[in-house]
Amino acid sequence: FSFSMFLSSIKAGGVHLKPAETVDKTLSAAELQRTEPDSDNSEELTAYFFQAGVDKWYNQLKECTFKSDFVLLLPDEVNSIIRNWKALKDATKENSSIPPTKHIPDQLNSLVERIDNSIQTHFHASSTLSAQGKVFIKLSSRSPKDSKTILKRASERYEKIDTSKYTLNDRLSLFSELMLKCSCVSSGKEAVTIMLDSCRIAEDLMAAYSEDDHVLKYNVSIVVRGWDSRISPKCEFRGFVIDRKLTCIGQYWHHLRFPELDDIKEQVGKDCLEFF
Repeated sequence: FSFSMFLSSIKAGGVHLKPAETVDKTLSAAELQRTEPDSDNSEELTAYFFQAGVDKWYNQLKECTFKSDFVLLLPDEVNSIIRNWKALKDATKENSSIPPTKHIPDQLNSLVERIDNSIQTHFHASSTLSAQGKVFIKLSSRSPKDSKTILKRASERYEKIDTSKYTLNDRLSLFSELMLKCSCVSSGKEAVTIMLDSCRIAEDLMAAYSEDDHVLKYNVSIVVRGWDSRISPKCEFRGFVIDRKLTCIGQYWHHLRFPELDDIKEQVGKDCLEFF
């Protein structure tokens, strides 16, 4: 008895549906906010933000995510990155006109070496699932996906492609994929370069660092994660969890449309639910 036959029976009046009690499971705004910090308390919000860092959950979920190694940032290194960012801003006045990194401060040479060591030690073995020696770099909080260096590299690749017959969505999808590919690094120098010209990185470090006391209020690490070339914008989804239940899934790159996902939308949701 197929679903189409079932619908035909309903139209013909041959099926009588039983009344069922409906239960409103909609959560109120107050219920949704009960686990969130007071929006008027910036320190509480900041603490809440850093509590969600990769370093806080990786050991519990490492079998379910990308292989990662952590390089702890020292206060002097954080201060150097912040000062570098502020100097760039003072010179250009606007974030949009900040140029790609041309020079890494000497104070970050040790950081470059520690990231190199992490890549060599953990991501060059043939047994790793990720591409050998290729990694994705982020803070334990956010990634430098807004890096001016990444933007420049992606723009240069984009200009070499004939997009004259592309739709606007096709062009945006292509550029998003190029931005993602250009975030792949294979050395400490490349990693620090893209972190120095990222507003997201600077904002997070300024939130973690006390310039008055020259100490870190919150420990921040650079997370070195195995690179998987199979990941593309159409493969990225964001889930929303309430009370340990996955309640909603949406595209991470929500401004793009991927027609190839239309016929497998239900399967994507099912796969995500099963994995969760």
